Amino acid sequence: MLRKLTSPIFFVIGFLMKTFNIRSKQAGFKVRFPEIMTYTELGQSILGKYEQDERILIQKLVRPEDSVLEMGACIGVTALCINERLADSTQQVSVEPNPNMHPYLFENKETNKGDFHVETCIVSTAKEVPFFLGGHAFLS
Repeated sequence: MLRKLTSPIFFVIGFLMKTFNIRSKQAGFKVRFPEIMTYTELGQSILGKYEQDERILIQKLVRPEDSVLEMGACIGVTALCINERLADSTQQVSVEPNPNMHPYLFENKETNKGDFHVETCIVSTAKEVPFFLGGHAFLS
């Protein structure tokens, strides 16, 4: 019942966010999400729960003195959270092979002054690796 009531509200919020290019706040960072998100999905982003479980683990497990290799940076939310925890923010490499996510990853990194290195590749010892892009949102 609650979902039926909130869905139109999130739709309108998402429509306004997309129309006026309003970024969503996630863990204190201003984040732009991919255009392929529906208005309702985008509107729900105002709740700030995107990759919430990952952000909780980062707070528990990443120490300031760590060096981090992040596999699957997506749009950069967890990368920014990791980067914020590190004493030397240059001790982080985030890998994202999906070319559809690169514009968002780099924009979110720049907007939020992330200081991590990004590799736009697949990590493998094989000379050639098949890579399949998913059909919806952030799946790859």
